Amino acid sequence: MTIVLPFRPSVLPLPPTTHRSLPESAAKFLTVTSQLAQPGTIVLTARGEVDMASAPYLRDRLQGEIHHAGPDLIANLNDVSFFGAAGLDVLADVQEAASLAEIGFCVVARTRKILMPLRVTGLDLVLDVYPDLDHTPMRPWFPIGRR
Repeated sequence: MTIVLPFRPSVLPLPPTTHRSLPESAAKFLTVTSQLAQPGTIVLTARGEVDMASAPYLRDRLQGEIHHAGPDLIANLNDVSFFGAAGLDVLADVQEAASLAEIGFCVVARTRKILMPLRVTGLDLVLDVYPDLDHTPMRPWFPIGRR
């Protein structure tokens, strides 16, 4: 007898080593880089287009940085030139995963092509959105047991 349990892979954080590779057709349209802004905050910067082809890669990269009680996560979308509906789904899923992991998640965006879809869908009321990295909250992070 086989029991099938409901499974939402987009909510479960992925280990950093299991990133899905970007399909060749989409590779020239999106790059994602990460940097440790300070010990308590990781910044992932997306450059290019976020659409149906590239959104799964962006989701994997963001969720790969989510760890329970780990550093906060910032998605910097200021260099994104196209932001489709699939990108909205990614941000909603990552917000949910970050909440479950008890870490902060925010979005950096200042262009109309990002802000308008967030406003129209109401995601700007759910996500913390800042115009640049200088305005984002970054927390110091201390490993458990070292406070």
